[in-house]
Amino acid sequence: MNRKYLQYLLMTALVVGSFYLLQTYYPEIHPLSQTDFSVTEEQAVESATTYLPAKYQKQDMDNTSSFIIDKKYFERPAAETQSIIKAIGIEPFRYWKMEFSSSETRRNAFSFTSGEEQSVKAQTDNSFLVHLSPKGKLLQLDFEQVFTRLLKDSLAKSGMPVSEESEADARKGSLTFLQKNVTDTSFLQPVKSEIKADSIFNIYQFDYAGKIKSQNVYYTVRVLQGQIIYYDFSLTAPGASSSGSFSDEMKGAVAFGIYEVIIIVLLIICILIYFIRFSRQDFISFKISLPVVYVVAVSAAVSSFFQISTAHLWVQIAMVIVSVLFQSLGVLFLYTIGDAMARQQWTARLSVTDSFYQGKFFTLASGRAVIKGIALGVIALSWYALSLYIYSRLLGENLRMRDDLTYSFAFILPTLALSLGYLVSTLFHEYFYRLFAISLLRAWLKKTVWVIAAGTFIGLFFRVDLEAANLLLKLISLVIPAMLFAYFLVRYNIFTTIVGYFTFLLLSQAVIFTKTQEPYFQQLGTGFYFILGALLFSGLITIWIKRNEAGQPLRFVPEYVRKRDEKKRLIRELDIARTVQQQFLPKDTPRIPNYEIAASCQPAWEVGGDYYDYFPMDDHSLGIVIGDVSNKGISAAFFMTLVKGFLKSLTRHYSNPSDILRETNRLFYKDVERGYFISMIFGILNTETGTFSFARAGHNPLLYLVERDGAGKWLTPPGVGIGLLPPEKFDQTIFQQDLKLQPGDTVVLYTDGYPEAMNNSLEEFGEDRLREFLEKNSKKPPHQIIRMLESTIGRWEGDQPARDDRTIVVIKRME
Repeated sequence: MNRKYLQYLLMTALVVGSFYLLQTYYPEIHPLSQTDFSVTEEQAVESATTYLPAKYQKQDMDNTSSFIIDKKYFERPAAETQSIIKAIGIEPFRYWKMEFSSSETRRNAFSFTSGEEQSVKAQTDNSFLVHLSPKGKLLQLDFEQVFTRLLKDSLAKSGMPVSEESEADARKGSLTFLQKNVTDTSFLQPVKSEIKADSIFNIYQFDYAGKIKSQNVYYTVRVLQGQIIYYDFSLTAPGASSSGSFSDEMKGAVAFGIYEVIIIVLLIICILIYFIRFSRQDFISFKISLPVVYVVAVSAAVSSFFQISTAHLWVQIAMVIVSVLFQSLGVLFLYTIGDAMARQQWTARLSVTDSFYQGKFFTLASGRAVIKGIALGVIALSWYALSLYIYSRLLGENLRMRDDLTYSFAFILPTLALSLGYLVSTLFHEYFYRLFAISLLRAWLKKTVWVIAAGTFIGLFFRVDLEAANLLLKLISLVIPAMLFAYFLVRYNIFTTIVGYFTFLLLSQAVIFTKTQEPYFQQLGTGFYFILGALLFSGLITIWIKRNEAGQPLRFVPEYVRKRDEKKRLIRELDIARTVQQQFLPKDTPRIPNYEIAASCQPAWEVGGDYYDYFPMDDHSLGIVIGDVSNKGISAAFFMTLVKGFLKSLTRHYSNPSDILRETNRLFYKDVERGYFISMIFGILNTETGTFSFARAGHNPLLYLVERDGAGKWLTPPGVGIGLLPPEKFDQTIFQQDLKLQPGDTVVLYTDGYPEAMNNSLEEFGEDRLREFLEKNSKKPPHQIIRMLESTIGRWEGDQPARDDRTIVVIKRME
């Protein structure tokens, strides 16, 4: 048999076996599936209605129902719990909770205060509350808040005083109520009575206690105007604390909770750090998260709108909007950072979700991811459930619930609403604990085995109903699922773990719901199975249809990644161009007897458009050039290199500056497209005669500083930039000028970066200030003149960045 098909067969057998174990053993330890529902939700509501005051029993009341499993269910050993239920005939830890309200009892209205301040007061104590056991026994009713409020409102309207009610009559009423709801009251004895005095009426409270088979039971009844307004059954004396000593199990739960908080806080800190770092480097884009945000927003909105609420419509809409905004902004930020981190480390982990961005939802890769994800969820959940079964049934260890389990019936289309809620939870969980956290570990640890190990202990936090009370056993039950999820992300992709965790959540409820006797839960569990079945079918059918899909899918590159890569490429090219440009500038300044020459070139960008160079022409002649390319950056460096080649060749054949510029223009105009030009001065210094002959092609004036009077003269022979005119016209504009340098005379060639330097007031340095500075310092050596000029320009610019390249050449005759 083909090895590949053998692996598929073994994996299928493992998943089927895991599902069988899950179906067999998980319902045996879960308190919901072990609940004896003698009354359904509909029957519980009907029974609870009979306890309402007579005035409201015939009204159309809004009802919000839920089934609660108190976390105290696991505080006692299972045998002791069953003994208590058998002794008193009441299930105290699992109950129906019904809240009834009518238009008369609801109070949600605007309340205007002084000035412009406006607030909304939501009256929370506006419901008649009834708790019934799964067998229909009354556990609690609480009408106190709503009844006293309604009575006060009634008295305020009628202006009539309240009739007196004796304590004896109230006690008689409480006993009658007890006899109606408690099978045997002969064992009960009154232990306390008190009167809660009000300004206009009294509330009588009576406490009764008794013992059945060594189990203490307590009842509390409150009476107002002959009406039972409060009733409670408990196994703890009223006012007494039910908490015992701080056990090792409680210490373990606290320790695990602290560990979870530490992990969450550390991950949030890392998210903020990398958000700042990636933002500075342009390595993130919120745009990449928008499709995920749409999914979360729609899912959260539908899930919230399908939840029945007794609040006014505008209140419900406001709550939905706030919830959707909060969740959308959260996933926007979380996925943006997670995506950026993952693309830094392993882009392949985003391959399936990237195909979704390309509009390719049904691909061979996505079909396989769905199947692998479902297998992951089934295997992880079955291990967790089986480990809890072994701990509780075979080893006799205690289980616990972190919080009460609340199953609400207040949904329209509950299967859809709850499934979408699980989807939102899944996305947050996987983007936080898997996509970001494990990608971060990849950046730190590199080695796969260490990434999986660390990812296991970061991802121990699953949304589960039950857990082992013992900390060590709890960790053992969670380590395998967490390790599986970490491995599947490292081995496959994030979409696989998203499907896996969604399966984990949905299947954990489906298994339990379908094993209960309550029709609502059974229908809900069947609906969850249908969704998982549809997901499985879509994966299988996609694989079958795309089985011959050839080649790798086109790699999706987000826009921000393209920009980031383009920026990196540009930086590399600029580095190369800067290196090339520096290599083409003179490395050494010519040393000539009786002359001192100094030069400086400072590009405003990484690569500049200014240029200067020296060309030894014979034993007594030195060619000196300064130029400024019309563009900046890489193109300017290219043209500078091109012109250097022209000049190096031309100086071997021509000894006249004007001829050299004319030939340079001819070559440049021929080879370079229109729109580019170069301003330039080319001069030849005869070191024997002291003559400096130069020609100007549209460049800044030459400044001639005469030693005898210290004055500076601008020399501007005619000429236009190289590349602006065809040779026949350009040649007519170029003229040569000769200077006879005397000892102490100085010639300054510069580019426009100096006079155009701006200060914080956007005022240019200007040629007048430049001339004054050079005249003032003309007696100093050239290198000192340049250093002082750069310092002066720097102080002038202040915080303003350089707007143009700055290049200067200073030639001084010493003797």
